[in-house]
Amino acid sequence: MGNEQSAPIVVDVAVANRVIMGSPSATPASSSSSQTPSAQNMPPRMARQHERLVMELLPFGTVEQFHLWLESAPVLGSWLEFRANCRHVDLDEVDKTRAAQMTRDALNSKSARYLVYHPDKEGWTVEDHIIRFMATIMKDAVLQGVWDEGELENKTLDIAKAVYEVLCFFKAVDEQPTEPGSDDAAGEQPPDYHPPDYHPPDYTA
Repeated sequence: MGNEQSAPIVVDVAVANRVIMGSPSATPASSSSSQTPSAQNMPPRMARQHERLVMELLPFGTVEQFHLWLESAPVLGSWLEFRANCRHVDLDEVDKTRAAQMTRDALNSKSARYLVYHPDKEGWTVEDHIIRFMATIMKDAVLQGVWDEGELENKTLDIAKAVYEVLCFFKAVDEQPTEPGSDDAAGEQPPDYHPPDYHPPDYTA
């Protein structure tokens, strides 16, 4: 991790561990099972192997730290936004190196196209949504103390490739078969979920 650490991520450790390890009460009542980065729907060996591969690319000393980060609001928020727009996208068709390079360019140029809170996504390609996910995760991770600004500037491409693998991990878990009759199997969102471009009733642009 970077030398300058910001305030620690505040997450319920018990909930985070249950989500990743697949306890029956893995997710809060307001979340559907496949929207969180839970490995419970993957075969245990596959989940552990995939998790280890992703962890090797990230600056976390323990599995618990990795789990806490995955369950933090900034990471889950970016995942839910991507999932709402690209749930059935096949990431195997995406060029990871090109996506990482374009993410680096977006960060270096401070591109409003990808970094504003509510971007105009009209005409966006799958690649655009991936860049949005990667760029926001990377910027938020600096605020979370995962990397510092210097590390992000010096290793932007490597970090972008690592974050792309995090997206692949989310997708792999999300695409596992769901239990018949579950709200997610029916294509429903939890009651308190809103699409990324949702505005509350009193919102004014």
